Amino acid sequence: TSAVYAVDVHFADALRGKFNSGEYLIISHRWMAPSEPDYDGRQMDAIRNYLRAHREVRYVWYDFWCMPQGKDRSLEDLVYFKVRLTYINVLYATMRTLILLDKSYQSRFWTQYEAWLSLQLVTPEGLRSASKVERRCELALIYGTNEKMGEALFATWAEKTLEEAQEILSQPDVEVTSQNDKKKQLKRLVEFK
Repeated sequence: TSAVYAVDVHFADALRGKFNSGEYLIISHRWMAPSEPDYDGRQMDAIRNYLRAHREVRYVWYDFWCMPQGKDRSLEDLVYFKVRLTYINVLYATMRTLILLDKSYQSRFWTQYEAWLSLQLVTPEGLRSASKVERRCELALIYGTNEKMGEALFATWAEKTLEEAQEILSQPDVEVTSQNDKKKQLKRLVEFK
């Protein structure tokens, strides 16, 4: 059998909670270098350890594995990438998330955005902060981070409203490789209202 499976994620199914079962896991992580997210294998070790402890997980979404990367992408790959990037917020807002927390996680746009989304609950009225019991995210501490850093992440994002998250994430000290990605993703949040 193959270790790689394509799973169709339909917006309506995701919003109804279909992918919030124990079978699906999305990874939130910082890229260690522009062309390689995990050059020393520590992220893979953390993912492997999590999967060993959570045998119910059958599908793992990790951007480097699941979206075409690199400068030599075909036109088809570029279109595929852009469409997936456009709707990535749905995955983080509806699936169990493993946060690979390193010391610079809270300085980056994508990681903070993913963490905030994973701390939300989709309701008919829009997004609301998930209670501790409702949370779909867990932490894997890497590169010498500690529990206090995890607590700080949750303290920063767990109770933020959509408007507060947009305000914080739009600030210039929240680093991102592509400002265009940041602008597009922040605009997309209104779809959850």
